[in-house]
Amino acid sequence: MGIEADFYKNYKREVNGYEWYVRGGRKKYPKAMYFCGSVFSFTNFSYYGMKLVLLLFIAESTAKGGLGLSNGEATSLLASFMAFSYLSPIVGGWISDRFWVLNCA
Repeated sequence: MGIEADFYKNYKREVNGYEWYVRGGRKKYPKAMYFCGSVFSFTNFSYYGMKLVLLLFIAESTAKGGLGLSNGEATSLLASFMAFSYLSPIVGGWISDRFWVLNCA
């Protein structure tokens, strides 16, 4: 018990009410934190990358396989798509709160 207590005494630090295990003066984060950070990064990369690909597809001519819209129309369509993707969870939340939750309670 005494040796284990000494080990944690040297490596355990409390900062703002949280316990950190410190080795070599650096804070160690849990491995799940790196996993969550990488998943978040890849999600954002795919979302914004797909937005660019969609804009290029919309603005490309029909002879090359695109929709053939002008740059202004393509930008307007993409802006509408982005607004819908941000506002649709609000509508879905309202629908589920209004109709689904009342039936479950």
